[in-house]
Amino acid sequence: MSRLVKPVKPSANAWRVLPFIAAFALLMSFTLRAQPQEPTVHTVETNFRQLTRGNPIELNGLNQQASVDFGGRYDQVVTNAELDLRISTSPVLNSEKAQLLIYVNNELAQTIRLSAATDQATPMRRKVNLPGYLFANYNQIRFRLIDGEVYQQCSSGSYSSWIAIDSRSTLSLTTKQLPYANELAYFPEPWFHASDFDAAKFQLLLPQQPSTTTLQAGAILVSHFAALADWREVQISEDEFQRTTRLRINEDGENVLDLSEWPAAHSMVLVQNEQWPTGLKAANADVIAALPEADEPQIIALTNPRYPAYKVLVLRAKKPADLVTAAQALATVKSGFSGAFAVLRPQPMPEVKPYQAPNWISTERPVLFSELVSNEQALQRKGYSPQPITVSLRLPPDLFTWQADEIPLDLNYRFTPAEGATENQLTVKVNDLFVKAFPLDGDEQVENGRRMRIPLIDSGLFSEHSVSIPAFKMGLINELQFQFAFAQPANCLIKPLDSNYGAIDGDSSIDLSGYSHYVALPELSLTAKTGFPYTRMHDLSETVMIVAEQPSAEAKQLSLRLAAEFARSTGAAGTGLTITTLDQFNPKANVDVILVGPEVLADWRQRYGDEALQRELRAQPLAGREDLFNNPKRYFENSGPSAAIVAFASPFHKQRTVTVYTATSEDFLARINEVLRDAQAANNVAGFLTVMTPVQVNSFAAHQHYYVGNLSGLTYYAYHLSKYPLLVVFIALLLLGIAAIFLRKIFGAIARKRQLGKKKHDNTAA
Repeated sequence: MSRLVKPVKPSANAWRVLPFIAAFALLMSFTLRAQPQEPTVHTVETNFRQLTRGNPIELNGLNQQASVDFGGRYDQVVTNAELDLRISTSPVLNSEKAQLLIYVNNELAQTIRLSAATDQATPMRRKVNLPGYLFANYNQIRFRLIDGEVYQQCSSGSYSSWIAIDSRSTLSLTTKQLPYANELAYFPEPWFHASDFDAAKFQLLLPQQPSTTTLQAGAILVSHFAALADWREVQISEDEFQRTTRLRINEDGENVLDLSEWPAAHSMVLVQNEQWPTGLKAANADVIAALPEADEPQIIALTNPRYPAYKVLVLRAKKPADLVTAAQALATVKSGFSGAFAVLRPQPMPEVKPYQAPNWISTERPVLFSELVSNEQALQRKGYSPQPITVSLRLPPDLFTWQADEIPLDLNYRFTPAEGATENQLTVKVNDLFVKAFPLDGDEQVENGRRMRIPLIDSGLFSEHSVSIPAFKMGLINELQFQFAFAQPANCLIKPLDSNYGAIDGDSSIDLSGYSHYVALPELSLTAKTGFPYTRMHDLSETVMIVAEQPSAEAKQLSLRLAAEFARSTGAAGTGLTITTLDQFNPKANVDVILVGPEVLADWRQRYGDEALQRELRAQPLAGREDLFNNPKRYFENSGPSAAIVAFASPFHKQRTVTVYTATSEDFLARINEVLRDAQAANNVAGFLTVMTPVQVNSFAAHQHYYVGNLSGLTYYAYHLSKYPLLVVFIALLLLGIAAIFLRKIFGAIARKRQLGKKKHDNTAA
C-alpha cells in the first residue's frame, strides 16, 4: 500500500505562483459571495414494501416482535422522523390492554393504543413522530405487540390476537447535511457509505468532449464505486465540467460566476494538468496552491463551490493515460489515504484468472456459509416462528449443469431443544421454492449435520438449446432460506418464554466443484444481469468497448452504466477495461467487444460486415429492423424512436462475442440506460435481440447458437447429440447393427473352430 500512496509536501516552486493564485482567489471570492447558498436538507419517504423487501409485518401472540432495518450516512443527521402506519387488527384483540410498542435502536420511542377491528376493509391509521437523536448509521425500528391477560390466561400466547402493518405504511426521514473536511482518510466516504442501504448515487464530471482514454478512466472510477455498492441500485450522472461554471450579470450589473450547474451532491472530477473548472479552483485556492506539478497522478479532496457541505473527488494527471493509471491505482488501493491529497504511483495490476470474481461462488472448492454473510449473527434467529435465515449467493452464469440433478450442501445447525416437542422443524427453500424439511428432535445434537442436495430442474435428455434451468438462477443473486419453526405450548395457562433459538453453523458449506463452464450464446439475459461473457475476467481485461470519436452524452452515460453494472455483478472494479474508437481497434486482439451507438454500428458493418446478424434478423418478425440497424434497403421507416441490444458471434475469434447497444438516434440511447437501471424491465432483456420502444421491451430468441467454454470429449458429444433425438436413435441402431454383425462373426468363428476341433477329435478317436 505504501508503494501506491505517498503523502506529499508542497513543491519548492509553489511560491512562484502564489501571488497569481492569491490575486485570482481574491477575485473569485468576491464573485462567489454573490451566490446564494441553498439549505442542504433532505426529506425522503420510504414505504414498508421497500423497507421489508416485500415481506409483510404480522404480529400475534406467539410472534410478538418484528423489525425493519435500514442504514444511514455519516455525513447526515436525522432532524425529524415520522411513521405513517396503517394497521389491521384482530376482531378479538383485547382493546383495553392491547398496545404496540415502537423501539428505535432498542430504545422505546412511542406506544400506540390498539383496538379490535370493526371493519377489516379500513385499517386504522396512526402517525407517530420519532426522536431524531435515536437514529444512527445502522438503524432498526422494532415493533412489539402486547395484548395483556384475560382471566389469568395469556391471550398473547395464541395466534388469535394479531395485527398486520400494511405495506403502504411509510417512514419519512428529514436529514441535514453535515460538512466534511477535505480529508482522504475517510475514503471512500463521503462518496460512498457502506452504512447507507439506499441507492448509491455517483456524479461524474468530465472535460468537454473527453478523449476515449479519459472516458476509460471515468468508467474505471465509476466501476470501483459500483463494486462497493454491490446489491444496491446504482445511479450515475455524468456532465461536462465546463458547463458547471458560467458568467452572468447580477442585479448590480456585475459579472459573477453562475454556479447553478454544480450538483447538490458529492461528485468526482477528472482534471488534466491545470484544466480546472473555474468555480472549483476559486473555492479551493489554498489546497490547489499547495499541490505539486501533476508529473505523477494525484487524488485530491476539494469543496463543492456551490454547496460547501459536499465534496469533490479529483483525479488529476498530466495526460489522459495517467488518469487511467490513477483510476486503476485508486481501485487497487481502496483505502489508507491521508491528507487533502496524495500521489498515486502505477503498479502492475494483480493477475486475474477466469471465474474468480469476488461475488461469484468458487467452483474450485466447497464454500463455507461464514464466507457468504457479513457476520455470524445473520445465521441465528430467535422466537417461535422467526424470520427465515437468508444466505445470498451468486453462481457463475455459465455453470454447466446438464443432467446434474442436484448440488451438494452440507448443513450443520443447532437449536433450543424442547422436551416432548414433535412439531418443531427446519424448512429449507431456494428462491422461495421448497426443498426439504427436517424434524427438530430434542435429542439431536449439533454435530449431527445433514448432507442434503439442492435439486436442479433439468429439461431432460433431449433438451432444447439451453443447458438446464436450475432451481438456482445462474448468475443471479440466489437465496438459500432456512426457516425454524417451534410448536406453541399445549396450553396457555403460563405465558411462553420467547427463548427458542435456531442457528445455522458457519461451517456449513455448498460445493460446486467439479462442474464445467459451458453455455450457449448469444443470450442477452446473461449480459443484462451478470455482464457475461465480459465479466468472465472480473477486471474486464478481455473487454473492449468501442465508442464514436466524439460520443454523445447518452453514449457516454451508457458506457459508464455498463461498466458499473458489470462491477456490481463481479464485486470488482473493471481496471482492465479498454475504451477506444473503431480506428484504434485491433481485430487480432482476442477480446469480447461492445459497440455503443448507431454511428459505431454503421462503421462496424461497413468495415467487417454483418452476415451473422442479418441472418438472424431475417428470421425474426421485427418491424423497422432495416431502420434500426441502418440498412440502406429500407422497406419502410418508423416515425417513432426505438433502441436495441443485439449480440452475435465475433467474426474474428471463436468463443468471442460482439454486443451492440444502438438506437435510431443518439438521444434515444437513454432508453437502454433506463431499462438497465430498472430491475423489472431488465428481466425482459433476453435472447439475441432486445428491442425497446418508448413503452415496450421485446426480446427475440436466437435461431443459431455458438458455445463458450469447454467440456470433456464424451460429455461434449453426448450433450450436442442430445438435441437431435432421431439422429441419436439412428446412431444407436446403427451401432447396434454393427455390434450385432461383429458379434455374429465372432461367435461364428468360435463355432467353426469348435466344429473343426470336434472333427479332428473324432478322426483321432477313429
